[in-house]
Amino acid sequence: MHADQHPAFADLNHRFGAFIIDWHIRTSPFALWGFWVFFQWFPEYWNAAASGAPVFATAWQELKPLLAQPGIATVGWLSVAFYLLYHPLVELALHGDSFGKRMMGITVVSLDGSAPGKRQVLVRNLWRAIEFLPFAYALGIVAIRRSPENARIGDIRAGTRVIMRA
Repeated sequence: MHADQHPAFADLNHRFGAFIIDWHIRTSPFALWGFWVFFQWFPEYWNAAASGAPVFATAWQELKPLLAQPGIATVGWLSVAFYLLYHPLVELALHGDSFGKRMMGITVVSLDGSAPGKRQVLVRNLWRAIEFLPFAYALGIVAIRRSPENARIGDIRAGTRVIMRA
């Protein structure tokens, strides 16, 4: 950041709120799609669940080979791809923002205060995946708590910071 700029760095609460909003955006459509596909292809299991029938005791053994079918696998792979690509694509399209960040009043900026470049967006999001392991973003949370600028490792590596919108 420029010496004459004094941005308010986004705190963990704002960042977490944005994360939760974005998480719902990137998971809900595919969860609903997955339920719809499952309902369409395996209605007997939905009916058994609704009636409380004991067929669920052995359902997993019966379902395992069915889940390997191309349509079911496609739903799974598309869900994973969308989940992983959501942040980089949205942050590139919205110049450092995501829908969750906009709703929480925060944005990603380069150290000079400008919108992040493509490389910066990709680096910070690659680190998002690394920070997730092995304990569901614990590494990223610790980094934010220890940084005077509330920066995750991905922000530090990318040369970005998350700030409150002016």
